[in-house]
Amino acid sequence: MYKSPRADAEALFTSRQKQHNQVQKEKDKARQDRIEQMARLKAKRLSQDAAQEQPGQAPQLETPAAPRREDAEPEKKPASDPRDGSDLLEIPPHLRRPSR
Repeated sequence: MYKSPRADAEALFTSRQKQHNQVQKEKDKARQDRIEQMARLKAKRLSQDAAQEQPGQAPQLETPAAPRREDAEPEKKPASDPRDGSDLLEIPPHLRRPSR
């Protein structure tokens, strides 16, 4: 039996539309799963932070700063000025731009 081109096009359109809707549902589900996972992780982090902070105690620093010694030597500055270009590597001749 003869099938018109219009019927073929309509069948193709409906199948592609179904595929698109299915892919869209999968994407929405994946997005919703990520949102829920982030919410669970945030709630877990906030509960851990609340458990660590006890009332009446100041939050503790992770690494306390070392006290500065009076007899410590001051930091040494480089001998050459970095703006004069003396510390830069020289460009090999085959990589230089030709002069005009």
